[in-house]
Amino acid sequence: MKWLTGVVEVLLCAVVTQSFAADPVQDALVPPPRPDAAQLVFLDPHSSASSDGFMAGIYELNGNTRTLLTVINSRQRRVLDLPAGQHTLMSYHPLTKSAHIMLTDAEPGQRYYVIMRFAYGQGLQMRPIRPDNTSEFNTSHKKFPTWLSASALTADAVPADWDADWQSAINESQGRARVVWSKKTDEQRAELTLRSEDRVEF
Repeated sequence: MKWLTGVVEVLLCAVVTQSFAADPVQDALVPPPRPDAAQLVFLDPHSSASSDGFMAGIYELNGNTRTLLTVINSRQRRVLDLPAGQHTLMSYHPLTKSAHIMLTDAEPGQRYYVIMRFAYGQGLQMRPIRPDNTSEFNTSHKKFPTWLSASALTADAVPADWDADWQSAINESQGRARVVWSKKTDEQRAELTLRSEDRVEF
């Protein structure tokens, strides 16, 4: 009977492994990743009647330095090339004056997806889209094809003064976001961390 138990265990492991396997993501709009950088594809599939309802700036935080990387709006996708390793990103939603933090630890030459999750009254939160079912946001989700098709890749032309009039509000929102992050549990932080294993096949 021991051999039968062993066979059953192997079969169960195979089933579990298969359930976590993700199909390659067909995304003809996005060019292949650069070999020297991690490619992050941000999706904002929301539809909005106003021009800024789902608009957010995406920043990198490095100590006291904040750098605007791109601006994403309703029905858009943005592609960012980041050096491999750990980064702290922040989204800022001007309409609600809300900011959210996401950590990344990505590999060069790999592609990753992030969805801009709308939280009522709290703006747009960045959530990693995982290639397995360890998150509600994953490439096997029934809505993932819609997230892709609803997010058009447009020219990434960000005016240098896009946030010039909001610096004080952004500073305050950034401070609040850091406090919120410091109070999160390890599990909550993990949900907001893009891991190297979140890379997708393409």
